[in-house]
Amino acid sequence: RLFRSTGLIPVGTTAMPPFGWTAATERQGGLYTRNPWRTDRTSGGSSGGAAALVASGALPLAHANDGGGSTRIPAAACGLVGLKITRGLLPPDDWTGGMPIDLASQSILSRSVRDVVTTFAALERDLAPSASIGTAKAAPSRRLRIGLIDASPIGPAIDADTRATLEATARMLEDLGHHVEPADPPVEARFREAFVAYWALLSLGVSATGRTRFGKGFSLRDLDAFTLGLNKLALREMWRMASHLRYLKQVGAGYDAAFGDLDVILSPVVSHVTPEAGYLDTDQRFEQHLQRVSDWVTFTPLQNISGGPAISLPTGATADGLPVGVQLSARCGADRLLVELAAEIEAAHPWRRIDAD
Repeated sequence: RLFRSTGLIPVGTTAMPPFGWTAATERQGGLYTRNPWRTDRTSGGSSGGAAALVASGALPLAHANDGGGSTRIPAAACGLVGLKITRGLLPPDDWTGGMPIDLASQSILSRSVRDVVTTFAALERDLAPSASIGTAKAAPSRRLRIGLIDASPIGPAIDADTRATLEATARMLEDLGHHVEPADPPVEARFREAFVAYWALLSLGVSATGRTRFGKGFSLRDLDAFTLGLNKLALREMWRMASHLRYLKQVGAGYDAAFGDLDVILSPVVSHVTPEAGYLDTDQRFEQHLQRVSDWVTFTPLQNISGGPAISLPTGATADGLPVGVQLSARCGADRLLVELAAEIEAAHPWRRIDAD
């Protein structure tokens, strides 16, 4: 209803993985949503269907949401702009808003910063939020101090293409007059275990209330292997769940302070380039799937825990043309600063589009 109120006309629904639990839009039986840039690659997830349609030019923009990177990851995979807004700027989801930590953020995927911020500006007309995102028609009013993070304590080293894009973007920002300096990741290795446990708890909750949420046709017998694996993991971790939640809330509470003198942090979106279709197939062995997705998605979950804003920008590409994205993140409420900086980058170095190749 909120998005319809702006005058947007829905034309259909887009594909996503079962319940949105993983970072590629792949379902049982080899049903894969493929990347328009390279159809042998995944479109990312969980909003991978939306990303594929927008990247291909079928739609100018599409609704997405983000509970662990589900807007930013497909944006990076498909060469789009994906903004995860500060928690509370839009009304909370009916279900996740009542959870101990609300991870979910409603968003938009588009090919330009302009289209993303214009859509949010339309949403703000009726909501009158405490902090407006603005229209990004001007660059930041001052030159910024930007921290560069090129490694995550919760995952493997980034690959060569990701590093090359990250370093090129850092040089681009310096050429625009901003100051870029190395920064330390604001999380420790324990974050991965705690986040995965909480993610599994959400899966268990959805499964337990499935008939209420989805109707009488819902059956636990139809659940995919990854969802079933998450449910079992949640049960195994239940005795430690209070400790996991306490730790995650501490991380979230310290998020803004971790910036110190920095205005923005520049990091990868994911640890390596977009994998082949089938890499995160939900039918594969649970332990392998969890290892693969956890090793790939190492930079995005922090903003879902903290509520802070982050934006994925397609500033690079591999030698064979596959998009590579970077992430800009900021303190809670600094959405306007992020989109102004993103628009400045786009104006100085426009990114590639499929219809231009």
